[in-house]
Amino acid sequence: MASIHRPSKPNLQQSIVILHLPRGPIFNDESLYTSNSAISAQLAASCPAATVVQVNYRLSHAHCFPTPVHDVLEGYDWVVKNLLPRDSGGGGTSVKAYAHARTSAAPKLAVCGELIGGSLALMLAMTECRRGEQARISAAAVSNAVVDWVSPETFLDDDKPVTSTKKRSKKQDLKQHHQMQVPQAPPPLTPSLLLKLRTQAFDPSKPSTYFDPFASPIHFLRTPSLSCPPSTSPQASSDSADSTSDIDAQFAALLSLEFPSGPSPLTAPPPAERRRRTPLRWPPASALLIPPQLRVAAGKESALSAQAEEFAGLMRRALVKSDAAARGVRVGGRRRGAYKEGDYGEDDEEALDEDDGVLHQARERAERAVRFEVGSAGCGLWCWEDGREEVRRVGEWFRKGLSASE
Repeated sequence: MASIHRPSKPNLQQSIVILHLPRGPIFNDESLYTSNSAISAQLAASCPAATVVQVNYRLSHAHCFPTPVHDVLEGYDWVVKNLLPRDSGGGGTSVKAYAHARTSAAPKLAVCGELIGGSLALMLAMTECRRGEQARISAAAVSNAVVDWVSPETFLDDDKPVTSTKKRSKKQDLKQHHQMQVPQAPPPLTPSLLLKLRTQAFDPSKPSTYFDPFASPIHFLRTPSLSCPPSTSPQASSDSADSTSDIDAQFAALLSLEFPSGPSPLTAPPPAERRRRTPLRWPPASALLIPPQLRVAAGKESALSAQAEEFAGLMRRALVKSDAAARGVRVGGRRRGAYKEGDYGEDDEEALDEDDGVLHQARERAERAVRFEVGSAGCGLWCWEDGREEVRRVGEWFRKGLSASE
């Protein structure tokens, strides 16, 4: 199911648990990259009071989405039940080395990940933060998260390879071959790579799986940019999450499986119709969610940087509107308690300006709650050699934010 790193300096007053969701089977040769377990160990070293749990969700041709979502939710439930104190809502003390019978402060749960693990981390953070529950996600840090599996095909014009007609010498060919054997930089995160991953991580005959906000968490905040094509599957497939009594087998680490380098044998769905993106209300009034603190990052040269920036902006916008609504400020001509999902269009900021004081404070709170960063160069991958410092900063951010005080 998971690998667990014990806290080197446990906090006797509070239980702190960080869930690390691995990047997923993105690269063909995983030996060239920092292992997921090494990243978990570095997080534990940077936040010594926390227990770091690496949840090894399944993702392969045999276990495509929504299996990773089911595995992560099951892993979260296992952590709450087994690694949190009895009085925190978890109810279990089976791993006594990590849980204290009684604490003076509510336990803190956080989640982090990059790439596919980043999208799953945001999904978990946006759904497991319910008000009134001590065991809830209070912070999330992601890097290069795939928050929108629908949109990559809209950017393919910017992803054309640059070719040269100039003849190359044998010496140049040998030098290029050597550089290919020992890469100086990770492969670029391009829209075409994301589309290839989508055909391998999802069943192309059921495009609704990647339109689902649990797979594309930006759809909690806005409508998709394309209409969902109809399913081409003759009948709905059964649930891909196998029931098993052996929890270790259920959460077997299959992330080392490699996707084939050639074209996917699965056929692509028919082209979809473009749609206007419309912001949605989040959190829903009936859900009683407490939005967690977010740290959203992406590399400067990553195709995912635009997704990250849009997600951070939409999240801040949602927090401002939710904050204003809670204080009775008119939004789009409606009063508190009368809002409906989809009321917030692109031009409703003007309606909010009738109470500048409340809105100014709400925007400041949203800026603090959602931190957005773009790396200075490269793709900003945690798993590359220059990603060690970024992982350390994430651990430091958790260490400072997951304190005993609310």
